Amino acid sequence: MAITINKQPSGVYPAYNDSFIQFESSLSANNRAEVIIAGFTDPFTIFPDLDGIYTFNFKEAVKVLFSQYSFKDEHGEAITTEWGQSLLGHYLSLSSTLKVYNNSTSETQAVSHNFYRAVKQAGQSNYTNNCQILNISTKNGVDYDLTYFEGFPFSFELQRLVYSPTKRINVKNLNTGVTCDDINPQVSGAFKIIVDKATTNWTTSTFLPLPDLVNRLEIYEDDSFKTNLTLKKVPRKCGIYLKWLNTEGGYSFWLFDQFYRDTLNTQDLQELATNHFKNVGEGFFADTQTMGKAANEGMRLRTTLDQKERLHLLSLFTSPYVEMYTSQDPYIVADWVPVTVSGNYQFDNKPKQSVAVVNISLPEIKTITY
Repeated sequence: MAITINKQPSGVYPAYNDSFIQFESSLSANNRAEVIIAGFTDPFTIFPDLDGIYTFNFKEAVKVLFSQYSFKDEHGEAITTEWGQSLLGHYLSLSSTLKVYNNSTSETQAVSHNFYRAVKQAGQSNYTNNCQILNISTKNGVDYDLTYFEGFPFSFELQRLVYSPTKRINVKNLNTGVTCDDINPQVSGAFKIIVDKATTNWTTSTFLPLPDLVNRLEIYEDDSFKTNLTLKKVPRKCGIYLKWLNTEGGYSFWLFDQFYRDTLNTQDLQELATNHFKNVGEGFFADTQTMGKAANEGMRLRTTLDQKERLHLLSLFTSPYVEMYTSQDPYIVADWVPVTVSGNYQFDNKPKQSVAVVNISLPEIKTITY
C-alpha cells in the first residue's frame, strides 16, 4: 500500500495563489481521505473523483495561518541600532499529513510545503533564489532595480530559507568597491535590510556609502553570490512619501512630488425633527437639526517615472495596505498613517519617462457631532 502524489506546490510558493495537491492510494476500496494540517484542530475531509484521485487546495488554510499577522509593517516604526532585522509573518513552513481510509483500515503520508506572503499573476514566474528580494522589480529573481529617496525611511526584504548562526549577509557596492559584512540574520524566513532610518543612513554612517547616482550592489551569503540590486539614489528633496505591501510580500516606497492637489469632502449626517414652539411672527426657525458632518480629506499626487519604475509602482494600486509618512521633509523621524488608494494607473511601454497620478484618501477627519 502506498500514497502516490501526482501534483503539489513546489519551492517557496505564493500563499495567495491556488496551491493544489493531488494524490491517489493503492489501498483497496479507499473511499475518503483526511488532510491534517498543523495549526488546525480538525482535519479536512475530502473524497476521490471517479478515477480515484484526491484533490485538495491549501490556499484557504494557508491564508488563515498568515492572517495572524497584519498587513501593517510591524517592524517599520522601530528605529533599530542595526542595519538588518529578522521578520515574522512573511514565510511559513507547513507540515501536513495525508490519511486515506477504506472501511477497515487507513494509510498515511507526511508532506511539507513552504509558502511566502505573495501572489503571482498569469505569466509570472515563481523564483527559487534563496536570497531574492521581495519586490516585483525583476525578470529573473536575481537582478533587481529599486529607487531610494535619501532622508526617508527605506529598506528592502530578502527571502531567506535556511538560517545558520554562522551565515552572514554581505553587500558590495561595485561603484566604490566597498563591502559591508556586518548584517547577521537571526531566523529563517524574511530578513529586512535597512538602508535609511531618516536620521541616519548607509552614507552618513559610513556603513556602505552610496553616491548620488545609480549604485550597483551585489548581495552575498557568506561569500556566495545571490542577488544583484541596482539602487538608484535620489538626493534629499521634499515630497509625499508612501509605503505599501507589494505583491511579493515585501514593502515598497515612493516619494511623490512636493506639490499636490488637496480635496475635502463633507456630508451631512442624519437630521432630527425639532419643534421650537414658536408662532408665525416670532422669528425664523427650522423644522430639522443636523447631527453633524462627516468629512474626508484626499490628495491627488503626481510623480515622474522611467520604464523600470513604472513596474515598481504598479503594486501600489492593488496593495491591501498603504501608509503615508507624516513628514514631507527628509531627515525627520515621523509617523506612518494608513491611507487608501484609488484611480487608474495607465502607462505605455515606450522607453521614455511618463507621469503617474495617484489619488489617496486620508483617515476620516474628526468632527463635532451628536
